[in-house]
Amino acid sequence: MVVSLTTLLLSLAILTVAGFAQGLTGFGFGLISMALLPLLLPVKEAAVVVAVLNFATCVFTLSAVRRHLCWRRGRSLIIGSAVGVPFGVYLLAYLEPAPLLRAMGIVLVAFAAAELRSDPHAPPRVPGWLGLPAGFLGGSIGGALNMGGPPVIAYAYAQPWSKEEIVATLQLVFGVSALLRVVLIGAGGLYTPPMVPLLLLTLVPMAGAIFVGTRLLLRVPLAPLRRGVAVFLLALGLKHALIP
Repeated sequence: MVVSLTTLLLSLAILTVAGFAQGLTGFGFGLISMALLPLLLPVKEAAVVVAVLNFATCVFTLSAVRRHLCWRRGRSLIIGSAVGVPFGVYLLAYLEPAPLLRAMGIVLVAFAAAELRSDPHAPPRVPGWLGLPAGFLGGSIGGALNMGGPPVIAYAYAQPWSKEEIVATLQLVFGVSALLRVVLIGAGGLYTPPMVPLLLLTLVPMAGAIFVGTRLLLRVPLAPLRRGVAVFLLALGLKHALIP
């Protein structure tokens, strides 16, 4: 993979914007990066770059909101995800991905529709015990399709937590999964020397964008932030429910 100067600059811009989204909402880095970066880089190389930087993004974001982290809140999500990942790999080996994507889409549409119909200032009503199945669903989809974030995001934003606590919890859950992927990628020998400049050059602007995003997080009220996340999940759910 030989990266031209133009490709490098455009890739830096994409990854920086994705880092800002992660700092503001607690998610979005992988979704934005993998939607745009393959337009510039081969898909495999893009996936490796995003996997490594996704872990760095979780570390940077978590360090900015670490005071709001409660390990107990992320425990059930992590356990569910750890059980779900190998199950997802099994599904990938024996099933077509379309039914799994459609099932995720239906769940997301139902959640987002309920969220948008509710009083934006009322406390969320999703019970905490759903953390385990939400983590399992996210891990299963992540293991099969590398798209396990939405169920975990939907659960976290439906809890009676502050926005800072939501972002911190998401970084804990996503960071554990990202670390696992980084280790597996290394074991598979997928890192190549030309990736190193892009990875190193991205760290500083991405960290700056995350810092700006987390500072803006302090100023954005939780109600509109929840509404915005619900709209995003509704659009994503409709896409996968209707066009898997």
